Amino acid sequence: LLQAEQRQQHMAVSRGSPPPSTWVSDYKGNKNGLKILKLLAKSGEDFAREAEESKAQEEDAKKRYEALMSDAAEDLNQKVEFVSDRSGQEARLQSKMSTDVQDLQTTKELLSELQDQRVNLAVRCDFINKNFDERKNKRNGEIEQLHSAIAVLAGAK
Repeated sequence: LLQAEQRQQHMAVSRGSPPPSTWVSDYKGNKNGLKILKLLAKSGEDFAREAEESKAQEEDAKKRYEALMSDAAEDLNQKVEFVSDRSGQEARLQSKMSTDVQDLQTTKELLSELQDQRVNLAVRCDFINKNFDERKNKRNGEIEQLHSAIAVLAGAK
């Protein structure tokens, strides 16, 4: 039933009948419309101001970020240089340590040889010290015999 009425109204509109009237009197405007326009204008100003503030904050943040990245890059370069210096220093110290270890080994070998010589020398010195008095007495006897021989030969002339 409802559909039938809608069809009839549609048919009537499509035939060219005039539209129904909506206003009874002339439109004089809405007094509250100015308040809405003022509110919209104030909102627009607020949005514009917030957009400018956001832009300023974004620029400030961008500058701080660039400064931070610059500082970080400089810090990284310093640390890379420090590591490079330390690596070179480590290589030099490793080389020096290798040389020092070889020198130490050579010195230990030399010390061992000198200790062996000292032991051999001590054995010979002990022999000489032990037999010193006996050898001294024999030498003195030989000297006396030589003096006697000289005296005999001097008297034979």
